[in-house]
Amino acid sequence: MKNHLQKFFAHSAMYMASSVDAVTAFRMAARRTKYKTLTARVNKSLSMLDAGLPISEAFKVFKEKRHLDGVAWAILSSADKAGSMRSACEHISAYIKSSAKIQKSFVSALAYPTGVITLASTMVYFLLAYIFPKITPLFKSLNAPMPPTTVFLIFISDILRHYSLQIAIGIIAVLAASVYLYKSEKSVRGAAHLMFFKLPFVRSLVFAKESHVLALSCGVLMYSGRNLAESVFVAKESAGNIVMYEYLEQMLSGLESGKALSEILASKPVGRAGALHSLFQDEWLDLITVGEKTGNLPKACIEIAECYEGRLKDTLELAARVAEPAALAVSAGIILVVAMSVIQPMYAILNYVHS
Repeated sequence: MKNHLQKFFAHSAMYMASSVDAVTAFRMAARRTKYKTLTARVNKSLSMLDAGLPISEAFKVFKEKRHLDGVAWAILSSADKAGSMRSACEHISAYIKSSAKIQKSFVSALAYPTGVITLASTMVYFLLAYIFPKITPLFKSLNAPMPPTTVFLIFISDILRHYSLQIAIGIIAVLAASVYLYKSEKSVRGAAHLMFFKLPFVRSLVFAKESHVLALSCGVLMYSGRNLAESVFVAKESAGNIVMYEYLEQMLSGLESGKALSEILASKPVGRAGALHSLFQDEWLDLITVGEKTGNLPKACIEIAECYEGRLKDTLELAARVAEPAALAVSAGIILVVAMSVIQPMYAILNYVHS
């Protein structure tokens, strides 16, 4: 859906650049859309436009269905009031494309190691639950000495054979409870998000992602006619990380009291948001200070977004390069332990028989 929506706004901006009015451009772009759900909703919005409703009201369904997040919606509603719909469509298209690119990078970085570990775990389970029990009676009947790893795997094999269903139900219940608590309890989410900013490698990865979204949101919103405080407010409401939300809340309070953004970034916030203070002392403080002196904060925010997009890309590529051999090494190690636990007792049995 996001990909089709991004193309819809890109095509709308292209038609508006050819001196076509906004409603006609939306109608022409809708005809090029191959996603039926999007086409139906755009046509519904166009009917509301024909009835005389403003664009922000006609396209409200996209916000209600969460096709547009708070930032994209703020750009659209601002343009409706200012009459700069072509620029808004270009900004929304770029924003959706950039957000989708970051999400795709995360998924591709995690896909291979997750698949390898899942495959290895499945193989080990099959060996322990179905293959190992067939040779275990032979080990026990000869009373041959067995290494500790074999004794341990026999114990695990017995548990898997007799309690597989209970273990599966327990794991599913724990995962379901964890997801429920994460989604329903703000304190649990806050503790998890704070932990993200304290883990060495995860810390830089999460901050790069959050910084890219924040800087891009503020830059695009200010280019769309919103002031800095309004842009920070929209970015705060759209923030998915509670620690970042609390940081932006204190940032917004400082802006409303008349402080400069560089002054706010230089001062340490209170509470959990203090974990982000040192992270904002790098490109953020330098480029925002330059932006304030030159009077071009939107450009400074876009430059920060581009900087962190590149950093995030490099970090994800590094994570993928490290995770692939690590996943293979872990999988090979597990399988090697299982294999040696079978082979060693066989040699012990042969020696036992010969003696």
